[in-house]
Amino acid sequence: MTTYFRTTENEFFNNMPEMLYKYRVWDNPHHKRLLTDMELFFPEPKKFNDPYDCGLPFRPDPQDSDPVKIKQKLEELAPRQFPNLIGNPKALEEEIAKQLFHILEDPDTYFQQQYGFNKDDLNLMYGVVSLTPHAANFLMWSHYADSHKGFVIGFDTKKLVKQNLGAVSKVKYSEEIPTVNVLEMDIHLMHRLIYTKAKIWEYEDEYRITRINGPNTKATVNSSALQTVHLGVNMPLTDKFAILEIVKNKYPNARVYEMTLGKEKFQLIPSHLF
Repeated sequence: MTTYFRTTENEFFNNMPEMLYKYRVWDNPHHKRLLTDMELFFPEPKKFNDPYDCGLPFRPDPQDSDPVKIKQKLEELAPRQFPNLIGNPKALEEEIAKQLFHILEDPDTYFQQQYGFNKDDLNLMYGVVSLTPHAANFLMWSHYADSHKGFVIGFDTKKLVKQNLGAVSKVKYSEEIPTVNVLEMDIHLMHRLIYTKAKIWEYEDEYRITRINGPNTKATVNSSALQTVHLGVNMPLTDKFAILEIVKNKYPNARVYEMTLGKEKFQLIPSHLF
């Protein structure tokens, strides 16, 4: 059963890039095993360089401060939240009043008690793989590929996603932290908390694969998904030769590129080796 999209398959892939790339550091064992063993590592976001990642502060929805709207919502949710009180109107009214007071007094604690976790703990609950549709992003090479000494692996998006390694979606970039309505905890809210980042990271154009209860876990990717390998412009020759040997032996159909510096513009240009 496919679980990687909430729309139809065609709609999902029509909105996805054909290729997704992962920037890697050759000296990092987790990174190296993606090429040597097709092992994809899902780190916990707490290890990322964005302190907000999957740990957005609590920003209540303005409706959470409106007692009338909260009471109406609690009454709508009563059959699901308080089924044992449906036949007892007085007890139900007292419970709704109690819940209303709790939300107004301390919405953060209410959220935690209702859903069993603190939103600040999301970055400990999820394993996240970050990808991008750009193989020649200068800043990405600087920040995530060992200052251009690393490498980039390109995946066929459809082949990668269909392996159901986790939920897949594009990151949304925003100037503001999204609001949270404590009474509407659903997949859409979780999506906003996990897939929203500050606009300053927009240059990454990130797509991510997420695994709930899967931080610091590993998954094996089918080798048919690997399409390209790009070698950094500052990569030592010994590392280049080592990677070329691996690709020739394990991925004979993959294309290998060596990144070069532009001579007219400040840019990276992939040079096809084989």
